Amino acid sequence: MSRKDYYDLLSVKKDASIEEIKKAFRTLAKKYHPDRNPGDKASEEKFKEINEAYDVLSDPEKRKKYDDLSAARAAGFSGFEDLFGRGFKGRGAGKGGPKTFSFDEFGSFRDLFGSFFDPGEGFARDSGGQGSRRGEDRELALTVPFDVAMKGGKSNIRIPRMEECSTCRGTGSEAGAASESCPACGGAGVMQFSQGTFAFNRQCPYCNGTGRRTGSPCGTCGGQGRVEKTKSVSVKIPAGISEDARIRLAGLGDKGSGGAPDGDLILKIHIGGHQTFSRDRTDVLSEVAVRISDALLGGSVKVPTYWGEADLKIPAGVRDGSVLRLRGMGAKKDDGTKGDHNVTVKIEIPRTLSAEQKQAVEKLREAGL
Repeated sequence: MSRKDYYDLLSVKKDASIEEIKKAFRTLAKKYHPDRNPGDKASEEKFKEINEAYDVLSDPEKRKKYDDLSAARAAGFSGFEDLFGRGFKGRGAGKGGPKTFSFDEFGSFRDLFGSFFDPGEGFARDSGGQGSRRGEDRELALTVPFDVAMKGGKSNIRIPRMEECSTCRGTGSEAGAASESCPACGGAGVMQFSQGTFAFNRQCPYCNGTGRRTGSPCGTCGGQGRVEKTKSVSVKIPAGISEDARIRLAGLGDKGSGGAPDGDLILKIHIGGHQTFSRDRTDVLSEVAVRISDALLGGSVKVPTYWGEADLKIPAGVRDGSVLRLRGMGAKKDDGTKGDHNVTVKIEIPRTLSAEQKQAVEKLREAGL
């Protein structure tokens, strides 16, 4: 595959969510699956391309690297020569001729791009060439009650995850069906894909990395070897957790294939509302009503904080909308200390005045206030 846009291949926007990408992939995979289009080379090629696109876009880290490289290419980056300078020579680089590059030639560059370009990433090293693949990570949004976010606690959730099909035990074939070496990967379980200058291996989409194919796919999983199931788990919420924080639960993502590890579950945290308080990271926010006389002359008022009532000093001449700070009365930090409680001043202006109050205000006006 040569420089085809992964987003175009899956017919999704560049800001598509993981769920939108998965939905698009499943629709296209069913349409172009080789078992539904026997002998159709164009469908086979399309199936291979959408698998390659999904493999990258469904992984947040690989997707970011792909987006970064796409942006670099759009800005004029054309390969290793641009990155290392005109003096860089790859294997087979003849004068005026094409240059080809191998990951073995530049050592630490493999680490720079990490698993996205690692030819062996995701596959077992002792499987005799057949690819086992780590399960995909799942990302879910979790709303945590305000009190739990402040004090810590537990949340019970139900998570969807891909697990091994119990009917075919992950083989993707009907019980007793005859199988043969996969014609696409030659029984290796992996296939090489290319993206412009780069080449990398991925699990064969035709045999799911098993190296074997059958003409009788499992009726339960449609030949995929895995089915989606729902699992209940209890999640520990640390005290002081902030909005948009992420909790990674190892092994609770999709099931790995061929004995490879399961993926992880990543929870994106949203903090529920409270009738009095709100949060800004480890700071708690609220408002307090202040009389005109206290705003002018200064004073002290009682204010509720999450941890109990506190005295708040009002400086003379405070303005409406000013923020006053109660230190150490906020949410818990990682180091065990607490953030602050920030109180926004709302100066009270009465709608009606008594005769005595009107006289007092008239005297203030006469005094130039």
